[in-house]
Amino acid sequence: MKREFSTGRVILVCVAALFVITLYRSADEIFVWNNGDAVAQIAAIAAACAFRLALCALLCEAARRLFSLDGSVAFSFRAKPATLSLGAICGAFAQLAAAAIAALIEGSPTFGVCAVPEDAPAWAAFFSTVAVTPFCEELVFRGAIYRTLRKIVPLKTNFEFSVAFSGVVFSVIHVQTDGPVPRFTPAVIAALVCGALLAVTVERRGSLAPAVAFHAAFNLTSFFAGYIPLPPVAAAAIFTPLFLGAIILLIIKPKGNDNEAL
Repeated sequence: MKREFSTGRVILVCVAALFVITLYRSADEIFVWNNGDAVAQIAAIAAACAFRLALCALLCEAARRLFSLDGSVAFSFRAKPATLSLGAICGAFAQLAAAAIAALIEGSPTFGVCAVPEDAPAWAAFFSTVAVTPFCEELVFRGAIYRTLRKIVPLKTNFEFSVAFSGVVFSVIHVQTDGPVPRFTPAVIAALVCGALLAVTVERRGSLAPAVAFHAAFNLTSFFAGYIPLPPVAAAAIFTPLFLGAIILLIIKPKGNDNEAL
């Protein structure tokens, strides 16, 4: 039997979310890069990944025990190839549109810059950004946090609240904290929008797989967006409608979910 969602437990969930954000952001600082040793570089990536997966497991188990959920917070990675392809296309268009709009906001003549750790070797940054980060972040934010909220929030607007809250939490980890004052860059807005849309995608498609494909393609495209010979205005005019069209196709609920077990 599910427990009542009291004010105290609401506060506890919010505190837990802040704790998750803090730990998640600290992973790359705890498991630092080592430029001189390939084995150490691989070990650092693996350790950071394991740390985040353990964080996900702990969050799900804590929610299950706190709210007496029947069974675990379940999610699946099964999806049809067409859905994965559509997710990847959406992610690529999202990156190009977001980069172009950010360049317009910042007054830059070019667009497409991927933010990676300055001391990370190129291959390690690429692998971490394109493979490890999308998998871990989707598992934590659209898997653990979003799916947990869907189970424990007894509101008529449960879906809307869970989508919004998971999107906000996801955007917070993209706030720049490399200076004395946190900076809310266009990337934070992009993370908020994409985080909410990915939660809707997971809900509609019944799987985390298209969200991972979206995220991986989004990060991958950031390495190459700057090579597209288009000014930001033209790029925004081209890629924004393409992204909107693709994401509508992705989040439209199909006749049958890729995995009804989610």
